[in-house]
Amino acid sequence: MEKRCQLLWALLPAAAVAVTAVAGGVTGSPFPDAADYRELAAALWRTGSFECGGVPAGLRTPGYPVFLALTGGTAWSYLPVNCAFVFGISLLTLRFATDFKIRLPWISVLLLTASAGFIAAGSVALTEIAFVFWLLLGCRLIHKKHLYSGAFILSMATLTRPIGLLLFLPFAVYLVWKHTPPLRLIAALLLTLSLPAAWTLRNLGRYGYANYTSIDGFNLLLYKAGGYLSARTGTPVVEQHQKLLAQLPVTLEQNPFEASRHAGKLGRELILEHLPGFSWWCIRNLPCILMPDITPLLERLQLSHGNLGTYDILNREGAAAAVKLYVTRNPIAAAALAVYLPLYLATLLLASAGTLLLFRRRRYDALLAVALLAGYFTLLPIGNLDWRFRLPLLPVIVLLANYAVSEYASRRKDSTETAGQLEHNPDHQGD
Repeated sequence: MEKRCQLLWALLPAAAVAVTAVAGGVTGSPFPDAADYRELAAALWRTGSFECGGVPAGLRTPGYPVFLALTGGTAWSYLPVNCAFVFGISLLTLRFATDFKIRLPWISVLLLTASAGFIAAGSVALTEIAFVFWLLLGCRLIHKKHLYSGAFILSMATLTRPIGLLLFLPFAVYLVWKHTPPLRLIAALLLTLSLPAAWTLRNLGRYGYANYTSIDGFNLLLYKAGGYLSARTGTPVVEQHQKLLAQLPVTLEQNPFEASRHAGKLGRELILEHLPGFSWWCIRNLPCILMPDITPLLERLQLSHGNLGTYDILNREGAAAAVKLYVTRNPIAAAALAVYLPLYLATLLLASAGTLLLFRRRRYDALLAVALLAGYFTLLPIGNLDWRFRLPLLPVIVLLANYAVSEYASRRKDSTETAGQLEHNPDHQGD
């Protein structure tokens, strides 16, 4: 595919994001954390300070709000920023398809456009889209042997979403696999941590805490320990969260960093106390990363009332009870899911076939990269797995699906050409 065609195709998902945002209300959002990023961007635009009364100190990192501030810090500033990031993701996906000689690369773009969660996330002020862009750009630079610039871009991904803080681990495994000289490897790993380290030093100087964010302890306590206890005791997850927060000697409003420290300590104690049960719960939680993502798009378009506690029911009572609740109390979403599910499942099946083909074709470098990324973004957020944590894997999934279709198309073409040659050379048919 020519580069000009790639640019045109890459506009398609961005256009879908813009249409979704306008249709659902540009300033609307069904996701509470979106308001934090808009407030921080507005504060940056007005005062040049990354602080505002509505967001606890250190709770969010600056990688995404900075870009919102550059476009004015208004309630709609996220839209041109996100459209640019979505365009970049689409273009990078096409470039990867070209690198690996995948035929019909426009299929990858169509699958991105058809990904309900991807379009929903792009149409609100959430960090996922920016994170995916920086992650994909960093991976491509490394693939093209621009090691240091790729490593630095990965640090930009972490500055956008703290989930990237341990990306240096799979990165190190990949560099060792590629026989990277030790000094280059160490320099690259340090670069992946450069921007998070700078932000940590900023927090140390400003607040007296050498913490990258003030949210990590709460994630451990509420979503891992709290999620397990909710499933174990049958307590609704919101009520379980309230019980755990009540045990902290300091509140988030009083001192976010100190509260996060106590939350992390309590979370670790609870997990160690219930380690066998927690470990089994984590294993049972793994399939949640494959949950369909049609509901957030319907929420964004204001066509349904969302999952209505479905994930909580799934965690406490199992899949059958969750499906019953979803279907009976959310008929619009259930009907949309029935239409969306075949495409969603077909994409996953094709991606699985593409992974198998990588193994059969002995493309071990690509297979290792897929395994490292899939393992990282599945295991790290375990206990809180849902469609948002799957988004970093979406370009990988669509490329694998496209690869499977490409290989099938190549085999069909070869078979057709062989049959045509036999028809024109009948003397060789009996050889």
